[in-house]
Amino acid sequence: MDSKNKAVVLDPESESPETILDAAESCPCSAIILMDDEGETTFP
Repeated sequence: MDSKNKAVVLDPESESPETILDAAESCPCSAIILMDDEGETTFP
């Protein structure tokens, strides 16, 4: 958890980008936000 009490991926290289995107897309609440290295939202 970060300082805002949100979960963060500590090692993004541990899974493929496709696997991470699949996980985000499968969240029924759209609670998973993916960001690139510059902090821009890439999903949703």
